[in-house]
Amino acid sequence: MNIRQADISDAQAMARIHVDCWKQAYEGILPEDLLRSLSYEDRAKRWEENIEEATSGGSMIYVAEDPELGVIGFVLGGTMRDATMRMRYTGEIYGIYVWPRYQRMGIGRALFEKMAAFLDAIHHARAGVWILADHPDRPFFEKLGAEEVYKKNEKVRDADHVTLAYGIEDLSAFAEDTSSGA
Repeated sequence: MNIRQADISDAQAMARIHVDCWKQAYEGILPEDLLRSLSYEDRAKRWEENIEEATSGGSMIYVAEDPELGVIGFVLGGTMRDATMRMRYTGEIYGIYVWPRYQRMGIGRALFEKMAAFLDAIHHARAGVWILADHPDRPFFEKLGAEEVYKKNEKVRDADHVTLAYGIEDLSAFAEDTSSGA
């Protein structure tokens, strides 16, 4: 498996992964009509428009690419967008998506480590990540040592949801793992 910077040719694969991950993770959590409305075509157009913008100015997207299967996951991150969190966590993991059938194989961790190295290299010593409290993959971040540091209520299609912020205190530890080939 190779982890590399995303480019415009990855938009279709990223769209499929993004939609499939959302439908799996948020089934029974987010409104069914919202999940049904997600389409590969719409998401691909959005990625085509946003990949160049998302890989400049302090943000980055990496893809995990299998030599036979193509792109099977991606991570995006950059500068923390939330002003309250930014006081302590200047970096942010905006999202990690691994095609459901390839989850729990170390791909998400490898993507996380690559992003941690990028954020550390641009002087973000700490990072945060936002996730719905009901999201089934919260333990992924907890296993990486992230701790819940903040919560807020958000509305999604008129339904209240609790969103949690997890803080990662030392990105350099992950950056060192990446540079040593671990």
